[in-house]
Amino acid sequence: MADIVRRVLMRHASSNTPETRLAVAVIGQAINDTHHHDVESHVTAREWEDVRADAQTFLAGSDLDTWAELAGLDPGFVREVSQRDRINNLLQWRT
Repeated sequence: MADIVRRVLMRHASSNTPETRLAVAVIGQAINDTHHHDVESHVTAREWEDVRADAQTFLAGSDLDTWAELAGLDPGFVREVSQRDRINNLLQWRT
């Protein structure tokens, strides 16, 4: 799922420079950390909750605005992508 999110963000980014790709990777990782626990990462459930909380704080705060600006993305759009990713993840678990 993270790769799909990154591709969507790159499609809307202002350019395809290494800096843009880095900013999109940071944002994509935050979205992934918010919604997807990688059970193979050997991270305890408590540690993952901390990572998830940090990612949620990042996505809701001004840090996202800074990284989105570096990628030429609208922070509101990024937050919408994050919400849609969360909804899609929930729907996958129901089926």
